[in-house]
Amino acid sequence: MRVAPLLAVCLLTGCAAVQDARFVLREAVVPDPAVAGAVDTSGWERAELDGEAVYLGAVLLAFGEGTLAAAQSGTDVVVDAATITLELSEEAAAEFSEVTAARVGQTIALVLDGRVLMAPTVRERIAGGRVQISGLFSRAEADALVAQIREATGTSGR
Repeated sequence: MRVAPLLAVCLLTGCAAVQDARFVLREAVVPDPAVAGAVDTSGWERAELDGEAVYLGAVLLAFGEGTLAAAQSGTDVVVDAATITLELSEEAAAEFSEVTAARVGQTIALVLDGRVLMAPTVRERIAGGRVQISGLFSRAEADALVAQIREATGTSGR
């Protein structure tokens, strides 16, 4: 049932904010071509990530005004890849931690203005309020995405 996470989002950000949010965390399914029909995605929104289908379900967390403390681009020097680092507010970090704890083994998607930025499988609870996205774009693309995330959430750098 998807009511509890959506209710938590409404309490954290307000239901209107969920509908209007430009940057959100959503339920997701990335179909495995080897296991056709394994997951029923009827009624889910179809999107793409790197040319592959991703099906998007309910909004789990809306990143609106006040949910991000900072958003920055950078470089992971170990793998020489552009990164985006998000620092969540205390309230959003707690909700993000609960959402990821409830979805260990499942896929979630970070979506900005309808574009899926990433759709990872949750391996464990993600606590601490810091999220890093890497390896999916050039440094110039990371800079542009950070600008869009800041604008969408009213967040500054730091």
